Amino acid sequence: MTNQTLQYFRKIVTLIFVIGYSLPSFCQDSLLIETEISNECQGQHNLATIAKGGIGGVRQINNSNNILSDNPIFHFAIYNGIALKTTLNKKYSIETGLYMEERSFSHGNNTLSNLIIFPKIKLSAIDTFKIARHNINTLISAGDFWNEDFQDIIRFYNIDFQALEVNFGIKNWNFKTNVISDLSRNIGFNLHEMYKFQLQYKFKKVTSSIALSINELFSSPNGYHPQERDFNLTFYSKYHINFKSNFETQVDFRINKIDNASKAIGVNYSYHSNKRFNFHSSIRYIDFKFNKGYANFKTTYRNGSKFVGEQLYPLKNYYRPMKQWVFFISHKDRDIINFELNANVKYPICKKITFFADIDYNFIYATQLNKTYHYPLYNTGLTINFTKNFILTFSATNKQMNLDNFYQTFYISTVPLFSYNFKYYLENIKLRSKRIKI
Repeated sequence: MTNQTLQYFRKIVTLIFVIGYSLPSFCQDSLLIETEISNECQGQHNLATIAKGGIGGVRQINNSNNILSDNPIFHFAIYNGIALKTTLNKKYSIETGLYMEERSFSHGNNTLSNLIIFPKIKLSAIDTFKIARHNINTLISAGDFWNEDFQDIIRFYNIDFQALEVNFGIKNWNFKTNVISDLSRNIGFNLHEMYKFQLQYKFKKVTSSIALSINELFSSPNGYHPQERDFNLTFYSKYHINFKSNFETQVDFRINKIDNASKAIGVNYSYHSNKRFNFHSSIRYIDFKFNKGYANFKTTYRNGSKFVGEQLYPLKNYYRPMKQWVFFISHKDRDIINFELNANVKYPICKKITFFADIDYNFIYATQLNKTYHYPLYNTGLTINFTKNFILTFSATNKQMNLDNFYQTFYISTVPLFSYNFKYYLENIKLRSKRIKI
């Protein structure tokens, strides 16, 4: 059986499983249908034209000889996403979203290369079965996973991917299986597919798990992995200090015949207060064999002067922090120590005007080279809150969109650029609830 035939077979089995799981909802006398809508719209313009040297004269930190490349944020870029969620009997749901982008107001409103439309589709089913007097809580999700908590602070966080997740829970125990599809293109990994099997136990304040991942890789001559398949053994714990703060630890081993066991270690603390202060800090150690072969330099996000290449860097991802696994993969062939600090501060000046400061700082020390790298991102200014869901911002920022790397990341300008931004969002607005006989 060829690899392509095997992939089609897996997809067919997955589809049959999901459909078969959903059939019980249609075997009842009535059907409760609920619909919700969410809408997010955001646009930003970093005014490089009024900076010294203009768009072609802004330089970057860590490489002051290089000029920042042109990008959508220099020309006012805006996106709008609308998602409709339909739920049957409070158990089975499908989320269908459509995202639209105008990536440059300066290049004409009908320039097709700057008009982008892409979907978000996700199906979920949740139910409880009773086996031998035990309730088995079941959750199945399939489709687009966008920046979701994957209980991972070393590899899979702050990224978007397509996946299937099957979750079985009994009392405090939980068994989870994940299949993550090809990450070799839109994210810049040489990772064809990953299968993860996780066993988790929940204490009163601590959640601990052990997981085995099977990595389907691209090896020579198509890639630089030691072999076509290897494994990750992961130990993860999360301590819920209180309803505002958490502490996470993770030890991850990559296992293959060539390099034996390589390792990565991470600790993370986060504090979230929705009103005035959010704080997040991490420390990671990753040895160079752990990331060996993962960098895929063929991924492109621009074609010449266009702001879209073979792959799309969605505008919504510009507003995320720098941290992600591939950021460390780019420091290849060396052991690295990373310190990350992310803080968001808000201080109300009057009823509708608030001062804010966002800091996203990463420090990397390459041990073999005895060399340090600093990545200080900031955005600070004033917000005008017309309503809770409609916000206008004026700020100074050094965070610029980078379309030239093999993953979705940022340039850091040597000087701040004046910026304005507006944001509008609605979350899970209930449209209708209706029960019908079937």
